[in-house]
Amino acid sequence: MTNKNGRTKTGKSVKGVAKASHTAKQIQAKRTKRAKTVDSLKTAKKTYPMTPSGVEKWKKNPRRSDLEGIDTKKTKKSRGEK
Repeated sequence: MTNKNGRTKTGKSVKGVAKASHTAKQIQAKRTKRAKTVDSLKTAKKTYPMTPSGVEKWKKNPRRSDLEGIDTKKTKKSRGEK
């Protein structure tokens, strides 16, 4: 949900977050299948938010950090949850 200025409740620009997400997905797609699998099993101590600055920090060393929604640990859904 956004306000009249195109910002979310947290004040982040929707366009900035969308561009950051797109960039992160492109970088993640270039990583090996093994790297993505190993990364998805564990959450790193440094986890950055999905923002342009967070993507820049994560991009420097994706093996040692995580980006919310891209390579954080996958959680199992409980029964009845979709």
